[in-house]
Amino acid sequence: MITRIILFVSTVFISGLLMAQTYTQSPIAINFENPVNVVSNTSDDDAAFTRNIGFTFKFFCNDFTQVGLSTNGLMTFGGTSTILANTCLPNAGAPNNLIAAYWDDLYFDLSCAPAHFYDQTFGTAPNRYYVASWVSFRAYGGSCGQYINTQIKLYETSNIIEVHVLSNSLGTNNSGTIGIENAAGTTGYQAVCNANPGNNVAFRWTPSAPAAPAQVGWTTVNATPFSVPSCGNYSANLCIGSGVGVPASLVQGVNYTVENQGTAACGTAMTTAYLQAWSPGGSTACSMDPIGSPGVNTISFDAPTTGTHQINVSSNTPCANANTCGGGLGGVTGGGSALLRYIQNTTISNTTSTADICLTDTKSLTATLGGAHNNPTVVWSIQGGTATGSISGTTYTPTSSGSVTIRATVGNCFSDVTFNIGNITPTFAAVADICSGDALAALPTTSTNGITGAWSPALDN
Repeated sequence: MITRIILFVSTVFISGLLMAQTYTQSPIAINFENPVNVVSNTSDDDAAFTRNIGFTFKFFCNDFTQVGLSTNGLMTFGGTSTILANTCLPNAGAPNNLIAAYWDDLYFDLSCAPAHFYDQTFGTAPNRYYVASWVSFRAYGGSCGQYINTQIKLYETSNIIEVHVLSNSLGTNNSGTIGIENAAGTTGYQAVCNANPGNNVAFRWTPSAPAAPAQVGWTTVNATPFSVPSCGNYSANLCIGSGVGVPASLVQGVNYTVENQGTAACGTAMTTAYLQAWSPGGSTACSMDPIGSPGVNTISFDAPTTGTHQINVSSNTPCANANTCGGGLGGVTGGGSALLRYIQNTTISNTTSTADICLTDTKSLTATLGGAHNNPTVVWSIQGGTATGSISGTTYTPTSSGSVTIRATVGNCFSDVTFNIGNITPTFAAVADICSGDALAALPTTSTNGITGAWSPALDN
């Protein structure tokens, strides 16, 4: 009596440090394909062959364009293996870096018609898939008529892996393994171990996307800083790889937005970029402090200090290396390039009066901030004109006559006003006529052009 143990529940074993790349294992409906390219046309036992995939396939964070196919139901990456004794997964012993279609001591026996060892790449980029098939393979100790029919599928772009078992009639020789394992033999996902999977069954391993990082750090700082944009405009675009920090000269209290445009202008587009701003003078190993939490493709923030900040990027791919400052992800093997730019959201309007003043007067300087901000300091400066003078705080004091232009600046934005200083003739609106002997109403002490003074001598009627 043959006892069949069919395992459909995902079994995952991880020992040591967890690899950045994880997979989700699930049963799927079978779809057995019929590739036509001959891997071998001679009877073989414990043989292996190197085959081209036809595209770049990422397996546990490493890129491959070739696979090794063994007559023992194994696909390996980075070399071939003829080891016949299957193990449960993971196992640190060789072979590693493998996909087991049905790993056991199998025999490709052409005398057992219709035995085939085929492969083929189907479809067009970027949605191709590679299929390797073991058709009518018998167990080494078995006989013709007792076969396993199984195949592996590798999908371009998604890097999904599938094993499809059309039929298994190996009889008492059912002791194979179906699953995947990383190069170190520390992480494995197995659907079957030392059991018969049955007929018309299939399994899929889907690379899992990580959760959003709690913080984005970096391993290197880009030597090219952001250009300083004019007020109301974006900076020039910068192409930035994942795990890189970009210097930006920012002003305390001013609000900024940084965005990833997600286009292919830099080559392979990073369509999802996690961005985080860092401010100088912090307590971390890189003397920087994170500003808030990461944003997806865009972040807006008030600069907490004035100086060179860093805008850091992570594609948050599962294949990330540890960063050297802060938390989250730093250097990444792959992930494309972000196309970054930034803009200042804080605006300013110089509301200082444009009325002319006398040389002996002073002028109070005022400005109104617009957009998002956290009360940045307005910087006042004399931009030109024929008059001379000085600014203390928010007061302008002239020292000579002429015109002067006063600028109010916040971050990259400014606003100018111009007025005159000198001897100014006051002008008044005419008063109504009065009769001799009538009381004269008090005359205005401020002229229509803003000059304040007193009448001398005092008028009398």
